Amino acid sequence: MTSPSPPPRMRTLLLLALIMLCCAPALAQAMHTQSPEHEYVLDSTLQLLRTLRTQVNPPPRLRSLLDSPKVDTSVRFRGGWLLSAPNLALMERELDIEFTRVNGRIARVGQICGAQVPWDALDRLASWPGVARVDSTWKPAMATALDVSTHEIRADDVWELLDAGGWPVTGRGIVIADFDTGIDVFPPDFWRADGGTYQWLDTNANGTFDPGIDAVDLNRNGSAEANELLDFVNSTSSQSDAVPGADDGVLYPRMDWLYNDADGNGQRDYGLPSGFVEQDPTYGERLFLLNDSNDNRIVDTGEVLLALGTCKVQKTRDASGVERTRDINLIHNPPDVNGHGTHVGSILCGGSMGLRRYVGVAPDSKLLLAEFLDSQGNNAYTSYIPWAEDNGAHIMLYEFGSWVQEFMDGSSNLEQMLDAESAKGIVQIAVAGNLAGGQKHAHLILSTAYAHNVRFMVPYGEEIADAWLSILWPAALDAVSVQVVTPWGTSVTLPGNDTMINVDGHSIWSYREHSNQGTSRFDILVYRGGSTLVEGDWVLRLRNQTPYGLNVNAYVSDLAHSWSGGVIFLDHIDDMYTVTSPGTADSAITVASYSTRAREGDGRGALSPFSGQGPRIDGERVLDLAAPGHYTDIACASSKDVPGGQLGQYGWFGGTSAAAPHVAAAVALLLQQNPGTRPEQVKQMLHDSAAQDAHTGLVPNFRWGWGKLDIGTALSAPRKPTPTPRAQTFLPIILRLTYP
Repeated sequence: MTSPSPPPRMRTLLLLALIMLCCAPALAQAMHTQSPEHEYVLDSTLQLLRTLRTQVNPPPRLRSLLDSPKVDTSVRFRGGWLLSAPNLALMERELDIEFTRVNGRIARVGQICGAQVPWDALDRLASWPGVARVDSTWKPAMATALDVSTHEIRADDVWELLDAGGWPVTGRGIVIADFDTGIDVFPPDFWRADGGTYQWLDTNANGTFDPGIDAVDLNRNGSAEANELLDFVNSTSSQSDAVPGADDGVLYPRMDWLYNDADGNGQRDYGLPSGFVEQDPTYGERLFLLNDSNDNRIVDTGEVLLALGTCKVQKTRDASGVERTRDINLIHNPPDVNGHGTHVGSILCGGSMGLRRYVGVAPDSKLLLAEFLDSQGNNAYTSYIPWAEDNGAHIMLYEFGSWVQEFMDGSSNLEQMLDAESAKGIVQIAVAGNLAGGQKHAHLILSTAYAHNVRFMVPYGEEIADAWLSILWPAALDAVSVQVVTPWGTSVTLPGNDTMINVDGHSIWSYREHSNQGTSRFDILVYRGGSTLVEGDWVLRLRNQTPYGLNVNAYVSDLAHSWSGGVIFLDHIDDMYTVTSPGTADSAITVASYSTRAREGDGRGALSPFSGQGPRIDGERVLDLAAPGHYTDIACASSKDVPGGQLGQYGWFGGTSAAAPHVAAAVALLLQQNPGTRPEQVKQMLHDSAAQDAHTGLVPNFRWGWGKLDIGTALSAPRKPTPTPRAQTFLPIILRLTYP
């Protein structure tokens, strides 16, 4: 007996169901390809770190990070989701997570919060209602980016202008937050000459200043007391590459400092070990500048001493999140053993206008300094950005760049935090990075006809333990297949699914993910547990799975090197697409570097070969302008805490890390003269006033942005006469020119 046929409507439904059942895998793959951002809430770095915790011999440099019970993250919530205190408190209870707090309250920037998350709670956090993205704050490739005269950018012309209150335009009232390595608060250049005026006493009446014999009239009674001896601190520098004016052993008022040798021991005593406290000006025996009014480099009878009094560093935040505040406990600030932040602070606000040879661009601005890396190497942006906002920052300066396991298309939580701060009216300044010229980037157009090989080399004799690679393209996740070929010739196809495979004694991890800006990324880690990588040429073999050409960029790094050296590419090397995150944020004013002294053989005025160039990964223009930087062109105050350092030392500095503070401090001048100017207006003013020459060519372009920083033109400052020949001799290396 034949079964009755189902009615026509039922037959249609059954047929559709059968089609759906047969096509489910293909449909799932299509959905996965078209909207993978919904699948990938946890970023690839978190996936990798979690996987490495299961390995017997993970990379040794990551051991302390992996052994920590919680991992540092930034959590982005979907727009419209209510970030209320009860909702966040519920998440903390249910997931055992801890949101980052600043001044006792949960820190958030827009829809982004920082959170310390137990490893086993990551998946539950990713599936929590409202959570859009969870990023690791640790990244495998993250480096500090590395002065020249303020005359070069015409800041000294701007200093001649007066603001609406009648004050010189020197950055007065503007707060700059520098996210850096730390800062040494003791260098005399970080103290304002606002401690009062004093006379020096020619105690032996010979008409000249005799250090350790003559005196400073501290009590203004006209006679020298036993505790009023006057001596001087001689500025120093590295003998191997001396800074002009230092190390001469004689008093040069614009380079050296006078001090009150109160105990007569022939040396300047300072700091906690010598018994000084927060309330002591300059945290030691009193320091003075000489108003050398006739600029004859001699202490003449009748010339006045100006006491240094107030520290320009307003507040700091160290790697452990501990803050120190001027007039309370700043004397306890930890040392800057790296020295990077002290150099940058000197370019921003060091020295005293008209009294010193080396003076920063905005000498009367105030400085906040936060260490950007915490004790485990995480980038602590979820706390230091809201900390800087809470402390009144007008400008935020990001002195680092990252390029591996980054989309670099404006989509990361860090980049979007910059955008949120900019929307609040706080100007965001970032380095373009020093990635060009270092063979850390490869660029190729993948045709569909054959596999493309890109060699990367593990150098001989350096005992490198790991290699990190990221490959990016603007298409679907499965548009590119990736193979790795070892130096021994073994080839393996990488699945990109967060699994670890073993090849020729090496562990290779791979992972694919997609950004909400349409960028696909394939991340790779190669390491060899308990040993170093096999040296020689490795190969990335890339195959285009689409019927059209693909624009592909690849980046490489290892944990033992930063901008150059170590693991490098040998093929398809290109300097375009080398602007690093967070300079790739939509709102950032991103700064390149150029030469002002022609060190290292590059012509004066030329773009620095290392300076990050090109459009963003998604083709957007992100480079804004260039400023003085180059290799070691810039002479500025140095930290006493670096190897061989001492108080009163100057050193050489360079790179886009030197260029960016020129722009940040120039913006401080602009904001003092034009209060309330919005970040987007600031950017436009810098674009419109940027200088062009034979080096920049037609602008805007992908190497120079809109040209060279010219804050004098931006603020319509009258141009000063050409410096005297004596000053011109040192023009390429000084922060502030002095005129007789």
